[in-house]
Amino acid sequence: MEAARTESLLERPLVESAALLVHGYLSQADRAVRPEALHDFRVALRRCRSVLRAYRPWLGKAAGKRIRRSLRRLMRQTNRSRDAEVHILWLEGARPALRRGERAGLNYLLARLHRRRLAGHAAAAAVRDRFERLDAALRARLERTAPADLTFGRALGERLQEYTADVSARLTAASEPASGAELHDARLAVKRLRYLVEPAVDGLTDGAAVSTALKGMQDLLGELNDARMLAATVDRELARVSTEQTARLRRLAVAGTDEELARARRRDERLGLVRILRLLHERRQELLRLLRNDHLDAARSACASLRRDGAALAGGSGAPSPAPHPLP
Repeated sequence: MEAARTESLLERPLVESAALLVHGYLSQADRAVRPEALHDFRVALRRCRSVLRAYRPWLGKAAGKRIRRSLRRLMRQTNRSRDAEVHILWLEGARPALRRGERAGLNYLLARLHRRRLAGHAAAAAVRDRFERLDAALRARLERTAPADLTFGRALGERLQEYTADVSARLTAASEPASGAELHDARLAVKRLRYLVEPAVDGLTDGAAVSTALKGMQDLLGELNDARMLAATVDRELARVSTEQTARLRRLAVAGTDEELARARRRDERLGLVRILRLLHERRQELLRLLRNDHLDAARSACASLRRDGAALAGGSGAPSPAPHPLP
């Protein structure tokens, strides 16, 4: 059933298939516009953006700057809540690795992140109204989009060749010591390729294996990026706490009792924040080893398979030719 649906999608006119995908993703997003379904809402918006981005030359105003900027703004409005939730989850998981004297720093950081998450939820409350307006505008523009003289499959083939070349180049860079920004760019490229592939996965030579390889790479690069962002947050909080703790100790040294001074020393949040930075560094090194030892080859094989499929689809053949070797 799924393979037949994919074949139909590939053989239909491009604009018709792209519109079907966008309508489906908009409906998914509409069902998830609430704080407790934030992840599903963001995924649906990303998938919608991926279709508009990939087939922009043929979708006219439906994929114009105004629509794409509006989608990007909606995503940014939910970033604060999403990042805080992910960081809180990681820190709670790290709690057993901290000594008793270090947990004051953990609790301080968690309290800050919980406040940030609540503020993000409050800001995201306005997202529903903006999404509803965008939903209506995008659906209306799709209805007015002129048909294009090619199938969805052929356009997909062209994009597969373009996207796999971009991902392959970024994976080569990631195989060497890479900066956080380079790894972040690689994650975005892998994510775009995965979302491009998803609607047609049953019509590709090694669709299931390709999708699994890309998801594994995307998840790993995503965790690396989250660790980098959380470390930056901890750095900022460490600077803030250092200033506050120094002022507190100076005040107690002059006007406090010995007991108050000893209590302030025991409550020093800096110990926990430094320990968290160390744990994040160790996790990042572990992830980089996994990237280079376990994921890069699978992602490269996925790109090679997709390039072959892309060439077959762009050439107008009914289906990709079999790969000479299965994906690992």
